[in-house]
Amino acid sequence: CIFDEHPDENPSAEILTNNKGEHRYICWTHEGTGHINLSLVDLWTELKNIDVPTAVNNILHFVGEHFEESEFIKSQKEKYHYNTFKLNDLQDIKQEYPNLYKYLHRYELEVRALMDYAESNLHGTLYSHNGQAIFYISKEYAGEMFRRYKHRSTANSTRAKQFLYIMCLLGLMERVSISDLTEEVRKRTNKLQQNGRHINFYSFNRFNDLNLSIANNRAKQLQDSNFKINSMSKDILISIFGREFADKVFPDQRNLSAT
Repeated sequence: CIFDEHPDENPSAEILTNNKGEHRYICWTHEGTGHINLSLVDLWTELKNIDVPTAVNNILHFVGEHFEESEFIKSQKEKYHYNTFKLNDLQDIKQEYPNLYKYLHRYELEVRALMDYAESNLHGTLYSHNGQAIFYISKEYAGEMFRRYKHRSTANSTRAKQFLYIMCLLGLMERVSISDLTEEVRKRTNKLQQNGRHINFYSFNRFNDLNLSIANNRAKQLQDSNFKINSMSKDILISIFGREFADKVFPDQRNLSAT
C-alpha cells in the first residue's frame, strides 16, 4: 500500500480495471477501514491532501494535457463567489432586507458551507437544470458537514433539513424534482438511493437584489403569519403561500391534513 500510515509487509494493494474501463486503486487490508476502493483522481487527492480540481490538473499535466474549465463551470463559480461577496456584508442586508436578515444571520455558516460543497461538486451541464448547476445531498450528510464546519461535537440532521427547506422557501435555492433530471442522472440517483441514502437535488440562485427582495417579502409573510421553523410542514406553507408554491418546496403528493 502506498499510504504512509499503512505499514504493509505483505503487499495488499493493486490497480484494477472495472467493467467500465476505469482504473481503481484497491487496498484489501487498509488500516482503519479494512478495504478502500479509489479512483485514481481520489487516490491523488488523498495522497497529496488537495481538492479534486487540483488533482485533475496535476494528472493531466503528467500526461502533457491541459485542462480548461467550460464556460458553464466558470459562470457557476462566479455565481458562488458573487453570493459569498453579498453574504460578507450582512449589515447591508440587515439594512436593505431586514426580514431576510433574520434567517441569513441565523444560518450564515450553513449557507457558506453548502455553497462551498456545491461549488466543489460542479459536474458540467449533465448536472444542471434551467441553466443552473444542481447538486445532491441528504439531510444526514448535510448535518455532518455543518457539524465539521462549525466545529461542533454532534451533528443535527433536523436543523440541516429545516435549513434546506428555508433556503428553498425563501427562493435563495431551488429544490429540483427527480422527474426534471436527465435519464442518466436518474439512473445514477437510483444507485445512490439503493445504498440507503435518501437524497434531494438543489440549485443555488444568484443573490442579486431582485432575488433578495423576493426572499425578504417571503420572510415578511412568514413573520406576519407567526411562522415557526420547528413547526414547518407542507400544510402550513399551503395556508400561507398556496398549493402551487408549496409544491415547489415539497415536490410530492401531500395535501392539506384532514384536520
